[in-house]
Amino acid sequence: MFTSTNPTNSSEVITTVPETTTAEILTVLRKAKNAQKGWAKLPAPTRGRIIANVGRLVEKNKEELAN
Repeated sequence: MFTSTNPTNSSEVITTVPETTTAEILTVLRKAKNAQKGWAKLPAPTRGRIIANVGRLVEKNKEELAN
């Protein structure tokens, strides 16, 4: 596990997340690159609507996401 602490107060833990391997990171990066090809094929207005919807969802759930 990797623990991230507050840089101004090292005793305050911000989060703890599982560590990963280089191979796992490369796999995720390859998947993201492949997904981008499909994203790029969408018309700009469609991409804009999707991004706007994600923004609304983040705003609506900001308290839960902050925890």
